[in-house]
Amino acid sequence: MSSLQWIASRHAELYVWAISMTSYSITLKNIVAVDVLLHSAIEHQLQMDFSVASELYEQVLTIQADHPEALKLRAAIAVELQDYEKALNLFDSDVLRRSDCPSVFNNRGISLMRTGKLHEAVDNFNQAIQHQKNYASAYSNRGIAERELRRIDAALESYNRAIDLSPDFADPYFNRGVLLEELDYPELAFHDYETAIQKEPGFIDALFNAGNLLYKKRQFRAALNFYDTVIAHNARHDKALYNAGLCLQGLDKPAEAFTYFAQAARVNPLFSDAHYQCGVLFNQENQPEAALSAFENAIAIEPDFSYLPGAIAALKMQICRWNNIDTEINTLLTDISIHKKISPPFPVLCMTDSLVLQRTAAETWVNDNHPECDDLGIPNKANGQGLITIGYFSSDFYQHATMHLITGLFKHCDRQRFKIIGFSFGPKMTDAVSTLLPSCFDQFVDVRDKSDREIAELARELGVDIAVDLKGYTQHHRFGIFSYRAAPIQVAYLGYPGTSAAPYMDYLIADRVVIPESIASNYSENIVYLPGSFQINDMAEKMSDTKFNRTQCGLPEFGFIFCCLCNSQKITLQTFAIWMNILGEVKDSVLWLLETNPQVAANLRAQSAAHGIAPDRLVFAQRMELSAHLSRQRLADLFLDTWPYGGHTTVTDALWAGVPVLTCVGESFASRVAASLLNALDLNDLVTHTPEDYAQYAIDLAQDTEALAAIKTRLETNRLSHPLFDTKNTVHHIETAYISMVERHRQNLPPASIDV
Repeated sequence: MSSLQWIASRHAELYVWAISMTSYSITLKNIVAVDVLLHSAIEHQLQMDFSVASELYEQVLTIQADHPEALKLRAAIAVELQDYEKALNLFDSDVLRRSDCPSVFNNRGISLMRTGKLHEAVDNFNQAIQHQKNYASAYSNRGIAERELRRIDAALESYNRAIDLSPDFADPYFNRGVLLEELDYPELAFHDYETAIQKEPGFIDALFNAGNLLYKKRQFRAALNFYDTVIAHNARHDKALYNAGLCLQGLDKPAEAFTYFAQAARVNPLFSDAHYQCGVLFNQENQPEAALSAFENAIAIEPDFSYLPGAIAALKMQICRWNNIDTEINTLLTDISIHKKISPPFPVLCMTDSLVLQRTAAETWVNDNHPECDDLGIPNKANGQGLITIGYFSSDFYQHATMHLITGLFKHCDRQRFKIIGFSFGPKMTDAVSTLLPSCFDQFVDVRDKSDREIAELARELGVDIAVDLKGYTQHHRFGIFSYRAAPIQVAYLGYPGTSAAPYMDYLIADRVVIPESIASNYSENIVYLPGSFQINDMAEKMSDTKFNRTQCGLPEFGFIFCCLCNSQKITLQTFAIWMNILGEVKDSVLWLLETNPQVAANLRAQSAAHGIAPDRLVFAQRMELSAHLSRQRLADLFLDTWPYGGHTTVTDALWAGVPVLTCVGESFASRVAASLLNALDLNDLVTHTPEDYAQYAIDLAQDTEALAAIKTRLETNRLSHPLFDTKNTVHHIETAYISMVERHRQNLPPASIDV
C-alpha cells in the first residue's frame, strides 16, 4: 500500500492551511520559508526521491517543530522506507496524536503492524475507517493484521470490503491471494494474483507469488515468464533470479539456469542457496572442484545449511581429496547419530558400514523432506482379479547403470499376469536405451512436469497395484511421490542399496546375502528374499567384437593387472591404503582405475607416491560405450572391490567379462552386493571378511597363476549355467513376490517378509 496516495490531493491546500494555523506563533518570513520547503519536499516525495524529501521536511521541522503536515509527510516517508520505529516516534508527537486525519491512523497502523503490535494496528485501521468510511487501503491493511492474528474470517471480510469499495485497487486482491495460498487454495490465490497484476502490471510481489505457485505445480515455463517479468522491473531481485534458475533446471537447461544462479549470487553475495545451486550445476557438469568451492561459499555464509556438510564430504570423496577426511566423516557420523540435518542419506553409504547410522540418516532426511501425507486418502485395494498392474518409477529410462541391469525385467514380463507402466520423471534423453524402453511397457508416461502429488494421483487413476521405486535417494529421485501413496503396495528395488526408513515403503527386494535375517530389523521395510541374488542382470548386449590390447589401453605389456573400474567416491582412504600395500607386494603390478573426473587421477597419484608406490603404476581408463568397455575389461586379471560401498553394476560387468572379483563384506547392504553376485555364481571363495584377508588373498592370487586360472575357468563356466545371469528366472522370482504381496493385501494382511 503506497502511503503517497493522499499527498497530491493536499498539495494545493498547503499555503492556505499554513496561513490559517493561528495557533502557531511564527513570522510571515518563516511561513513563506516553510511553504517553499514543503512544496519542494512534496515534489521530491512524489518523484520517490525520499532522501532529499526527508532532508527538506527536517528543515521545516527545524523552523517549526510541531508542523503537522511536515510531521505527517516525514512519517509517511519513514513508512515507505520501512523505518517503522522512526515513523512511530513521529506519529507519537503531540500534534499527530491529536490528529483526526485518516491517513495518519492508517500509516500508524502499518508501523504498529510491522513492529508486531497487531492489536494496536487493528485499532488504528478501525479509527482510519471510522473517519473515512470508504477508505479501501485501511480495510486492506486491516486484513493483513487480521491474517497475522489468524482471524481468517475477519481478514477475508476486510479484503472483500476493500475490493467492493475500490475494484481497481490492486493491493486487496494481492493480500487476499496471500491468505488463500496459506489456506491451501492455490487456484483461487493465483486468480487474485492475476487480478492484482491486471490492475497494476508492475506489481512485483504479485508477479513473484504467481510464479511461485506455478513453480510448485512444476509449470516451469509459465513460472519463468512471471519471474522474468519481475526481473524486467527489478534486475536486482535476487529471489526472482534464483527461482528463474530453478525453473530452467526443471526444463533441463543447466547452462541458462547457471546464469541466473550466478547473477543472484552477484546481486546478493550472501545468498547461500544461489551459491549452492551453482555448485549443484558444476557437479552435474563434472566440475567437482568448482562445485566444492561453491558449496564451501554457501556453508561459509550459512553454517547450518541443511545437509550440505555431507554433500561437501561426498564431493571430496568424489575427487579423492582426503586431507582431514576421516575427521570430517567422524564429525558427520556423530551428528547423524543425534538426528542433525547434516547429510543426505546416499553419501552416508560411502562413509560408514553401520546400519544404525545409515538408517538414522535416512530417517532424518525422509521425515524432514517427505513425511507421510494422507491428503489423497487410502488407495483402492490391489487388484485380485485379472492383471496386476505394476508401476515402475525412475528418472533413468536411458543409457544408465540401472537400466543396464533391469531392462530384462520389463522385456520378459509375464503379460498373462501383469500389466506394467513406466513413470519417467528424468531428463529427456535420446539414445538406444531411451528409444527401446517405452516399447517394453504397456504404457509409458512422461511425468517430468507433474508434481509428486499429481504423479501419485495419476498412478491411482491408472490403477497401479504395486508402485516400484527404482531410485531411493539417488540423484534426481522423486521420493515424495510415495509419501502420497501412489499405490496400495509400495516396493523399493535395485536403485538404492539401503533402507529408505520411510513408513510408507512396504517392501525391499533383497536376498539372504545382502540382508541376512539376523540384521533385517535394521531395515524399515519388510524384506523380500529372492533365491540366488536379488540383482537382476540383463546382459543381452554382447561384448564388442573389438579386441583390445594392453598398449591401446595404456597398460604395461607385462605384469599383473588389478582393476576397479567404479565411481571414485567409493574409493576410501582405507581401501586405497590396502591397495597400495598389495601393489607393494606384487612386483610389476598395476592398478587400473576409471578416471571419473579430471582431479581424481592427480589426487590418487599423489596419494600413491605418499605410500611409496610409483604414480605410473596407477593407470586411468576413460569412459567408453558399454559393449566396448566390457570387451576391454577382459584385459584385467583381478577386480578389487571397494568398501563400505562396493561395486554393483561394475562388479556385474567384470564378472560377465570373465574377470574374477575379490570382495570384503561388511554388515550393510551396499557392502554385500558383490558377495551376493559371487554367491549366485558359486564363487564364495572370493568373499573375504576382513581387510587383512582381502589383501592377502589378492597378493596370493597375483602370485599363484594356476589358482587364478582355475577361478577364471570356473567363472567362465558358471556365468552361463548359474542363476546370476538367468534373466528370465529372476523375472519369475520377482513376479512371484509381486503375487504374494497382492494376495496378502487382498486378505487384509499387513506386509510381511516374503521368502520366494
